Amino acid sequence: MNSWEHQLTGADQKWLEMRWRWLVDEFGDAGLRSRPVVLSEPEFFPDKYGYDEDSVQLYMNRVCSYMNVDPSKISLRFYDEGTDVVVRDRSRSTAGLFIDHNDFFEIWIESKQIGDPLALVATLAHEVGHVRLLGENRVSPETPDHELLTDLITVFFGLGVFTANSTIRETNWHEGNYSGWSMSKLGYMSMPMHGVAHALLARSRGESDPSWSKYLRNDVRAVFRDSMRRFETLPPMLQPPAFDALFINQYASQRLGAGTTEPEASEQESELDTEEDSFTCHYCGEPVSAADAICRQSKIQSMRMPKSLQKKRRWSKRIANLQVASSLLVQFSYWLS
Repeated sequence: MNSWEHQLTGADQKWLEMRWRWLVDEFGDAGLRSRPVVLSEPEFFPDKYGYDEDSVQLYMNRVCSYMNVDPSKISLRFYDEGTDVVVRDRSRSTAGLFIDHNDFFEIWIESKQIGDPLALVATLAHEVGHVRLLGENRVSPETPDHELLTDLITVFFGLGVFTANSTIRETNWHEGNYSGWSMSKLGYMSMPMHGVAHALLARSRGESDPSWSKYLRNDVRAVFRDSMRRFETLPPMLQPPAFDALFINQYASQRLGAGTTEPEASEQESELDTEEDSFTCHYCGEPVSAADAICRQSKIQSMRMPKSLQKKRRWSKRIANLQVASSLLVQFSYWLS
C-alpha cells in the first residue's frame, strides 16, 4: 500500500464520495464530461497577467466563466490583512473573503495574492465556489463542512488543479549572501484528499489515464493514481454513500473543529485559511502545535520515494553489487594464475 493511503482515513474517503454524489445531484453530471479541466496554460488564461488589480479582474472573469457564474453580479475588492477594516479584528489569516448581499456579492482578495497567480486562481475559484453554494442557497453558512465543500466544488468545476497545487506552497528566496525557504498552507482539503477528489473527477468523466493528471503536483498525483487503481477494483454499479447529515456534522467537527451551534453574522462571510491559523498537519490532519505545520510521521512519509522508484533503486544497487563482485572475481582469478 502506498504510504499516502495511510494518511487518508475511512471517514475522509466516505466524506469525499458522499459529497461528490451530492454535487452531482445538485448540479447534474452532464457538464462533467464536457467541461474542460482548467490548467495553467495560455489557452485557459490567454490574458497577459500584469500583476495588478486589472489583471485579477480578468482572471476572475475567466474563473466565473468556467464555474458558470455571471461576473457582473460580483464586485471584486482588495484588502491588506491587518490594516483594513474588513479584516481588522479577525483571529485567522485569510487569502480571500466572500460577502453575500443577497442580490449581489463581494469577493475580497488579499493584496499579497496578486503576486502569486497560481494561488490567486485557487483563491478566486474557492470564493466563486461560495457564490455557487452560499449565494445560490444550496448550503447555509451554518453547514458545518461548507468550507471543505467549497474546496471540493473547485474540483467539480474543473479548477481543482490550481486548488490542489496551492494546498502547500513552497517558496525560496535569496537576498545577498542569504537564502531561505518557507512553506505555507492554502485551503481546507489536504493533498491526499485532493488526490482522491481528482480520481472521482476522472471516474465521472470516464477517463482512466487523463492527460491533465500530469499537472498535479507529485504528491497529489501519487494519491490520484492509487485511488484510480482502487476504483478499478470496485463494481461498476456501486453507488457512493447517500447523504448523511449526522455523519457530515460529526466529520466536520472532527476534521475542522466546526459545529452548528455558533450562528454567523447577518452578512454571510467566509474565509480561505492560510498558514497562520494551522493547528493540524497539512498532510494527515493530525493535531500539531501552531509552530509545527507537519507532524513528524508525515515528514518521514513525505520523504519516502514512490514504490516504483524504490524498486528501480533496489535493482540499480543489485546490478552495481554484481558488477563489483564480478570485478573482484576477475582480479582474484588473475592473482591465482
